[in-house]
Amino acid sequence: MTGSSATTAKAIRLRRLLDGPELVRAVGAHNGLTALLAARAGFEAIWASGFEISASHALPDASLLSMTQLLDAAEAMDMACPVPVIADCDTGFGGPRNVEHTVLSYERRGIAGICIEDKMFPKLNSFAAVAHDLVPVPDFVAKVKAGKAAQKSEDFILIARTEALVAGLDLEEAVNRARAYAEAGADAVLVHSKSREPLQSTHHVRRCIRARTQGGRVQARHLRQSRHPGGDPWHQLRPCRAVARWPQSRGRRADRTDERGLRPAGHDRGV
Repeated sequence: MTGSSATTAKAIRLRRLLDGPELVRAVGAHNGLTALLAARAGFEAIWASGFEISASHALPDASLLSMTQLLDAAEAMDMACPVPVIADCDTGFGGPRNVEHTVLSYERRGIAGICIEDKMFPKLNSFAAVAHDLVPVPDFVAKVKAGKAAQKSEDFILIARTEALVAGLDLEEAVNRARAYAEAGADAVLVHSKSREPLQSTHHVRRCIRARTQGGRVQARHLRQSRHPGGDPWHQLRPCRAVARWPQSRGRRADRTDERGLRPAGHDRGV
């Protein structure tokens, strides 16, 4: 199977999962082994984590690795496991032209989708106790539009992630950014938060988030919530879709040959 056809097959699978009624559970991984164990444990998708890949090089999550290094790691995960891989591409490695190149490169190598975030380059991990500066909304909208225009297959997924809450901004700003990115063409929107509370106001998010539909109309969508078995909630807003990402700490446990520590909540009950 060529890279192009592999991309199409897994991207179609991911898009169908995201369009379905159930939450899609993705777990962080950093190499082929961790990705394979996560897939065997029952997760529907793999999150090729920039944090984990950096850590596997004994480096902080601080925009130190090149796109090629992160892409090679994501491809190894994709080759090792049967489920789609969503690649964490940090800030998109630069401006709109860099995002174009990123989308073309990841799509060519068989990755089902990527996620880019609205921090300034170089970024630091969201849990670092430093100021997190964001790019202006129009600049990030340009990145989203460039990425969507560059992809060859309509099935390739581009997720836009806002770090507004991480940067200390209020929920209204996070929602406004999410709405702008969805309207720019993002296939899904991730609102990242360090809070253990469900996005600080689940009701407000349900009421305010808007997203494109296939018919081009804009309608309210609800937030789907997933809770990590250990109690750490990770939340994703979906313009048209829902994904839940498990913390990377669970992914690191996949270095063990025992898969039980990776199983998502409810797995043994057939959820």
